[in-house]
Amino acid sequence: MRLRIVPTLLAGLASLFLCFLFAVPVLAQVTGSIRGTVVDPSGASIPGARVTVTETQTGAKRTTTTADDGSFLVVGLPAGTYDVTVSKSGFEAFVQRSIRLQVAEVFVVHASMKVGASSATVEVTAPPLQVNTTTMQLGGELTQGAISDYPILNRSWINLQQTLPGVVASSDRFGSNFATNGNRTQANGYLVNGTDNNDLPLNTPLSNNAAAPLSPDAIQEVKVVTNTLNPEYGRNSGAIMSVVTKSGTNQWHGSGFEYYRNTSFNARTFFQTVTPPFHQNQFGGTLGGPILKNKFFGFFSYEGGRLFQGVSQNTPVFSPAERGGDWSTSIGSLSSNVAPIPLFGNAESPCPVSSNTQCPAGTSYATLFDSVPTAADAGIVPSQDFNPVAVNLMSQYVPLPNTPEGTYAFPELIKTTTDQYLGRLDMNLTTHDSAWFYFFLQPNNSTDL
Repeated sequence: MRLRIVPTLLAGLASLFLCFLFAVPVLAQVTGSIRGTVVDPSGASIPGARVTVTETQTGAKRTTTTADDGSFLVVGLPAGTYDVTVSKSGFEAFVQRSIRLQVAEVFVVHASMKVGASSATVEVTAPPLQVNTTTMQLGGELTQGAISDYPILNRSWINLQQTLPGVVASSDRFGSNFATNGNRTQANGYLVNGTDNNDLPLNTPLSNNAAAPLSPDAIQEVKVVTNTLNPEYGRNSGAIMSVVTKSGTNQWHGSGFEYYRNTSFNARTFFQTVTPPFHQNQFGGTLGGPILKNKFFGFFSYEGGRLFQGVSQNTPVFSPAERGGDWSTSIGSLSSNVAPIPLFGNAESPCPVSSNTQCPAGTSYATLFDSVPTAADAGIVPSQDFNPVAVNLMSQYVPLPNTPEGTYAFPELIKTTTDQYLGRLDMNLTTHDSAWFYFFLQPNNSTDL
């Protein structure tokens, strides 16, 4: 038995390894890259220079050396702020600080090193506005500060798409989505930490209902691509919204929030006599920091939602005539149907109540209740056909119509409880390797009162 288990275990581990191996291309959607060239004052390439890329918030370092043509490339860098240091014996060190690297961006560094002592340093500060010279994609980015400042209805990050030109509100039944540059509202793509976040049958965002938006306080950056999509996205012709959640840093940071809305701030519609009740609480907080400085970082976010609202409902009910057996106005819809059980018919049918003999099951309703359409009792169901149990249930639980259209209008009270848990663990393993894990859990409970 053991000889059979071991190969199975090895096969499982091999499959897990292959899953991680083939998952690497996804990094192009959630990380960025820094590349560049290193030259001397004459413009000649400097091979063998040591390049160190340091993330300023976590202290994570990635190192490489320049190739024969003086070029270098560091890939798989999480979005953040970086310093690039280039050193070579016989040259002054070159440092470019405050490089703001965004999701799926390639930042280009041009390092010109001067001849001199290695202890000397030439520092360059990256400009706040950086031009991307490596791609034709058009779009925009929103950092966490801007995300928190925007007045987002129901705190849904999908609405941030409206901040870009060419994006308009939906004109079809998918009212929670947006149309980009003339594309259909179902042509957009949504990514959360590089993971597809689309409802496959409808191609709408999974986390875009009022009960389940991704907490904006847990979002580090939103990148929106509206034109000329790079090949790594594919599949969609509209916009791509890529969201990256926060990670821990070398300092502990936390936040707390509560948003409250109630009925007193709402207005009734023209046809409503009173304002439906509405009470909404959205509350929570975040906490992130170092588990082991410069090595392991954790981040956790919680958001709770408590919603109590009244919804106007309108449903068809039996009219007083129908409750008494008069279905003359509905006789046209009965002509093609047959009775599943033996029933009495009206006076013109083969089996009137006076005959004390019911027509057998399978007799058409037209024969039972409409054999002579011009008769006074056409469409009248004899009370002897009524089931006393059904009549009792109807009397207790089915109300009379209260609208001119013959329907029953009533307010429905809905109570919704949501608890969202989001966490992330980042690990700087070596100067060439890193790993991160992310989880998202959100139970929703809705009760009609």
